[in-house]
Amino acid sequence: MFPQVLLICQNSRTRRLYHRVVEELQCETVIAKSVADSLVQLVVSKPSVVVLEESLPVFDVSMFLDVTKNNQQWMSLPLVVIGFANQRHLFPSRTLFCGNEQEFERSLKEICATL
Repeated sequence: MFPQVLLICQNSRTRRLYHRVVEELQCETVIAKSVADSLVQLVVSKPSVVVLEESLPVFDVSMFLDVTKNNQQWMSLPLVVIGFANQRHLFPSRTLFCGNEQEFERSLKEICATL
């Protein structure tokens, strides 16, 4: 069974780029174009990893973090964040931050190797 990655990204070009990286790592991709959609996907698909991308509004990301921290199952999911360098204080300490495609690929490889 392949790890399932929930990719939360509003920007279609960026979404395609990171989707390609996920697929190349032989992971299954579930895409959410908004935080609201991502919360539905958390219930429906039960991903192995969650990826948040900086095209999302900070308010929406804060809402996502508030909701997930109150659910034991969701709180334990590995979280990879692309961008949001100035908002690191919002995220749990276990969060992996990536600044580019190469860092994202490396981080996702590390996570998938432990699943």
